[in-house]
Amino acid sequence: SSTGYTFSTPMVFNRLDYLIIGGGGGGGAAYADMGGACYAGGGGGGGFVTGTSKNPSGGTYYAIVIGAGGGAGAYNSWGGNGGNSSFSGITAYGGGGGAGGYTGSYHSGKNGASGGGGYRYYPWSSAGGGTAIYGSQGHNGAYGGGGAGSAASGYNGGAGRTSSISGTLKTYGIGGSSGSAVGGVNTGNGGKGGV
Repeated sequence: SSTGYTFSTPMVFNRLDYLIIGGGGGGGAAYADMGGACYAGGGGGGGFVTGTSKNPSGGTYYAIVIGAGGGAGAYNSWGGNGGNSSFSGITAYGGGGGAGGYTGSYHSGKNGASGGGGYRYYPWSSAGGGTAIYGSQGHNGAYGGGGAGSAASGYNGGAGRTSSISGTLKTYGIGGSSGSAVGGVNTGNGGKGGV
């Protein structure tokens, strides 16, 4: 679940830099019961929003919500979408959940800030990745989940984006890679929000 906080600004200051990251999507779960190889979709990376508020009001309380990562998919099902994060009414949306499936039943990844990866049962059937539906916050999935910095490429998750707002350069919003197995159960990897 998402967690709420408040932040109080000093009485006198002239700028406020912010970075908001949504929760990463959970990886899907898949099963191959007739040989072949199944690929569960990776979760989409959390949305990435950054900016600067100039001349903000001193002594003001701002509401902060931190979105949780989406849950991993259970047998043959999707992973959950990541939770939304927000600061002062500005929202970074959660990544889409990766798809699961089994022989003869397969699914596309969920839409989100970055799209979750689709399910593939090689060599017979496949479904596409989810779509990034919140503008510049992320990218589309393939079998891996999309990332804040780039779309997924095949089974690999998309790249995240970097920021040094914390004082250290870090990467956020990485897409999860697809998971694979032959004749068994497997799960995709969850997307990342904050690291």
